Amino acid sequence: MRKIFLLLVVAIILSGCSVSKQPTQIYEGKALKIGVIGEAPKEEFKHVTFYAATPDDLKQQQNKYDAFFITKAYFEELATDSWVAVFEEITTPTFFIGSDYQAFIFRMQGMDYVNNSPEATEHVQGFVNNTVDASAFIKKWGYGEPRKTKHSAETPKWIFYEVFRDIENYAINNNR
Repeated sequence: MRKIFLLLVVAIILSGCSVSKQPTQIYEGKALKIGVIGEAPKEEFKHVTFYAATPDDLKQQQNKYDAFFITKAYFEELATDSWVAVFEEITTPTFFIGSDYQAFIFRMQGMDYVNNSPEATEHVQGFVNNTVDASAFIKKWGYGEPRKTKHSAETPKWIFYEVFRDIENYAINNNR
């Protein structure tokens, strides 16, 4: 009887453990150049080079990078009305790493990063202004559960791998 009880307890404990089912396939695609506004990921990724960028690069250096990463240090500054036009027209995929609020606020007049902004539904969010057959639309991406983080280094590697694949797919599909 004691053995059955012990087996039952062990089974219950083990059933509470879960194995992460997040994709872990590393990125093996084309070489990517990513401009980082804020804190660059600490991790090194094969085929990906991070470059220090400034907010002004969003206006002037769009063709220099395959994508932009923006981190916490710049969210409040870039969520002001003076940047809305830049984000409405941006043609380089732009990703917000660890934002507490939804990324559309960067494209909306009268919204800011903290006041009355809807909470994020993903840990990393991205968008780009896209045009197909003379029709303009916003292409959006989202990855992972929202989490309160202070540094981009706290972002799981699998999220970066997925972002890199989507940047590559966007570049291929848009002749970039």
